[in-house]
Amino acid sequence: EQIDDSNLHKEFIASLTIACTEVVLTDLINAKDADKEGGKMSLAIREVDEEKITNWWNRLKEGATVTHDMGETFWTDKFGVLIDKFGIRWMLTHRKSWYIL
Repeated sequence: EQIDDSNLHKEFIASLTIACTEVVLTDLINAKDADKEGGKMSLAIREVDEEKITNWWNRLKEGATVTHDMGETFWTDKFGVLIDKFGIRWMLTHRKSWYIL
């Protein structure tokens, strides 16, 4: 089905929490990187358990292109970005505690 022109510049986002892990899914219909590898869709994982996020990272990076290696940043304890072997961009974030405002 053809996408209506009024939706060409919109980004669609879904967020869900599974067992205290937040998963955010985003599709990029007409972003400047949409035709590049990893540009059609991205998944972001936010996790408080460092062992879980490390396991996610290690499993996902097999056959993947790492665009930002997992490590400490000024805004969080661990952050990494990769494009998996299926062309999906993943952003993984670990912080010891997340708080809701």
